[in-house]
Amino acid sequence: MKRLFHKKWFRITAGLLLSLLILTLALAAYFDIWSREDLIAYGGMYYECHPVWKTLALRRIRAGHSVDDLTRLHQPYGTDTWKNYTFLDYESRPGEFSMGAFWVVAEDNKLVYAVAGNDTWQHEFFSTISEEERGSLFQRFFEYQEALMKAKKAAEQKLSPIAGPDAQDNETDKDVERCEKNSSKKANS
Repeated sequence: MKRLFHKKWFRITAGLLLSLLILTLALAAYFDIWSREDLIAYGGMYYECHPVWKTLALRRIRAGHSVDDLTRLHQPYGTDTWKNYTFLDYESRPGEFSMGAFWVVAEDNKLVYAVAGNDTWQHEFFSTISEEERGSLFQRFFEYQEALMKAKKAAEQKLSPIAGPDAQDNETDKDVERCEKNSSKKANS
């Protein structure tokens, strides 16, 4: 074994392996990849997500940056503002199906949370709000969105000449009555 340490090829191989190990650990620390699940998440983002994930992974944009900094680089597919929060949706283009979800949340125009995921993987880029606050925030936001959708649907039904299945049945009944009246007038003439 002592002779092995003195061989030039062994020292070169050991040095290369040690360098590779250090490089791997440095990259894992930089990209926050510490488990098999993290590696799967990066693979999922590569295939399923908007390119904004690369900007966040390379830390060009971090927590505390302004929404404008991020939107200047990557336009979101959707933006919702609720109270002092802005939700940037990088999930999917309108009319397109996406398996992966990608949300960036800002409070008072400063980024506070970024997450990507689907039903098999998830990766959080940064979070300056606690898990409890985050859960509560998203629950209240989705309740707000649901109420907004219901209000929009109700407004559309009011504007529509036929306001839904019940109204359609009423309209059909009225058409039948009109036809019966017209046919009885013709029969009487």
